[in-house]
Amino acid sequence: MKSTNTFGVQFIARSGTSASGLLSIYVRITVNKKRLEISLKKTVDPQLWNAKARRVRGTREEKRKLNNYIGDVRFKLMECYRELQLAHKPITPESIKALFLGEGTAEHTLCSLIQYHNVNMKEVLVPGTLKNKQGKADMYCLNSITSSSLNSSSFSGGMHRYRSTDR
Repeated sequence: MKSTNTFGVQFIARSGTSASGLLSIYVRITVNKKRLEISLKKTVDPQLWNAKARRVRGTREEKRKLNNYIGDVRFKLMECYRELQLAHKPITPESIKALFLGEGTAEHTLCSLIQYHNVNMKEVLVPGTLKNKQGKADMYCLNSITSSSLNSSSFSGGMHRYRSTDR
């Protein structure tokens, strides 16, 4: 399979605006000579940054964790590139960044699917059916209950009418 995109991931450390003298770590994504940088919100002592290996020098626990984090970010960016490639979507640094940061992905819940169905099927369904479905949607979507009001006594006391149904 012939690849038409060049892809690269590099980690760089730059002096930031902090007075502490630490370097901020960035990841640079390059696709077809277009590049984009993302801050990893991590800092490192300039004496500990290995610019050639693009890693932190040392074997102490904190340095090992930072190097593992850098490796994880590299792996996730490679996964994002591969996912775009398999989906036959345009591969740009911006699309890889969006996928990496989870931008533009909508998660669907049962409540959102029921509401979507009710809105789109309003014209098709008989009014009685829609009324019944709306009642079930209200039962599933307990939007009015907050996490602070969910204790065992109030929750179990309010649910007795759903458990004791006569058929």
